[in-house]
Amino acid sequence: MSETTGSSERARTPNVAARNLAATIAVVTLLVGAVIFEVCSGSAPDRPEARCEALLDRFVELRVRAANPKASDYVLEQAKSEARIEAERTEALQTCRERLTEDAAACAERALTADQLEQCFP
Repeated sequence: MSETTGSSERARTPNVAARNLAATIAVVTLLVGAVIFEVCSGSAPDRPEARCEALLDRFVELRVRAANPKASDYVLEQAKSEARIEAERTEALQTCRERLTEDAAACAERALTADQLEQCFP
């Protein structure tokens, strides 16, 4: 029986990795889309560095919780870490820091789902 459980756990690991990768790609797309749409419009929020990082974490948490409401804190933190690394690698966070508007940030902070958050950056 433990062999079956071990196989089941290994089978879930690629699914978690695939979901994390999908969330990371979605986040990068979200941030790039926000930049394209919000260039030079609206006022800049206070502390855009912290706001962009918080929005990225919020987006990842909403995605992970939507896919698995019982995801452990470890899985959640791992997904956030991977998303931050990917966003820094692609310079999406830097672009967000430079161009995030107060309206878009406030909208994203009110979002209750990842889809709602994405809509803040048409």
